[in-house]
Amino acid sequence: MRISKRHTKSALGAALAILAVVYGCTQGDNPVDPARPIPGVAGSQILGFPVLANNPWNDPTGRVLSVAFASDASLKVPQQPFPVLYLLHDFDGDAKYFEQYNLQGILEDLYRNGEIGRMMVVTVDAGNFFHGSYYRNSAASGQYADLVGSVIAHVERTFRVYTQGGRSARAIAGHGMGGFGAMRFAMDRPDLFGAVSSMSGPLSLGGADGNSGVFNWIDSVFAENNVTAGNDSAYLQIFPSWDRKYTRRLIAMAIAFSPHALEQLVLPAPRDTCWVCKRPLGICDGPWQYEPCAPCSSFTQNDAYSTTIKFATLEKKRTCVDTVLFINPKPLGVDLPFDSRREKIAAVWPLWLSQDIKSCYVANPHIFDSTAVYFDCGVDDDEREWGYISQNRDFNTAMAGTPHVYKEYQGFGGVPAGHSQFLQERLREIIKFHDKQFKHAPGPR
Repeated sequence: MRISKRHTKSALGAALAILAVVYGCTQGDNPVDPARPIPGVAGSQILGFPVLANNPWNDPTGRVLSVAFASDASLKVPQQPFPVLYLLHDFDGDAKYFEQYNLQGILEDLYRNGEIGRMMVVTVDAGNFFHGSYYRNSAASGQYADLVGSVIAHVERTFRVYTQGGRSARAIAGHGMGGFGAMRFAMDRPDLFGAVSSMSGPLSLGGADGNSGVFNWIDSVFAENNVTAGNDSAYLQIFPSWDRKYTRRLIAMAIAFSPHALEQLVLPAPRDTCWVCKRPLGICDGPWQYEPCAPCSSFTQNDAYSTTIKFATLEKKRTCVDTVLFINPKPLGVDLPFDSRREKIAAVWPLWLSQDIKSCYVANPHIFDSTAVYFDCGVDDDEREWGYISQNRDFNTAMAGTPHVYKEYQGFGGVPAGHSQFLQERLREIIKFHDKQFKHAPGPR
């Protein structure tokens, strides 16, 4: 359910008032970052993140960071430090993704009614050339897991947050792709987060039988790209055009999980003499040993991968300095977990399973022993959409030995409970869940 911008106007105004109270009010050991809010946009900043520099697609390092608060904006003095919920957006989303679901208004309402205490909620734009990073580090897209780490570092040195509460004052959540990312972060960094939640996340990529989940998308992906079973040529031309929703999401996953380098870097023979004066390096007649060497390094195409889908739009740089190379070959393709015959690729699927939430939990069933876990899904988020209801049910079954909360949402008033329906209600529930798990600073909540 979406709301118009006019419905968020008052919420944004309140967020601006809160930001004036909180922004820059740091703890003694947290220096203020010089970044400034975007003029006229409440609760948002544009920040530069060096971890995204030199990504293969030249995606911007400048990212919007959106903040919202549950707080008493009428107070004229700094309030007690805030616990923080990092809220990750879905595929095709950005930092303002949750504004359309009235996040600030929900926080204000819950706080005003005494259902939650003070809280700060942070969202960062984690989109990329393929419209979704899945919050993973990948040589084919950029360091998007590191991006979230950089956001946490920025928040904790810039805002008045309850760092003394440790992981108990820090939580992570998300919708769709963001739900996947939240679960992965909670698994990868249990020292950082005391609680995690997911709304309609892809939590069991292979499904209960190992052959469903994303494999249920095969027919849709083939239909979107006019691929018939066994047609290798058409399979290798699969491309994530805007109107191909299944292809776009699958390729984004492959960029994050199974990128493939299609070029090999050919190095020149090591040099031991200056290419200008021909004397041994170190005693030559000038600084010429630091000039470009000749011949320079070069790339050769490797066409041995018959199941790798190529993206040839990456710029190929050829540059080197004598005996020192400053460049690595950039990945130019991805491997899907199935081939043109709809068969699972044995060399690729393990790469996906290494990222899969259920598989990682099964391999380490104690990973959430000290982490509060909540996840939900709409009952109509089935094969008519993404098939996430079966994935969430499978993960719920797998987690039978670990305390957790799992909810399914039913349709209402003729509106199906699909991937993005009833998100306002669902946001309210996860916010209340995290408030109960948070360790709040001493004093009034």
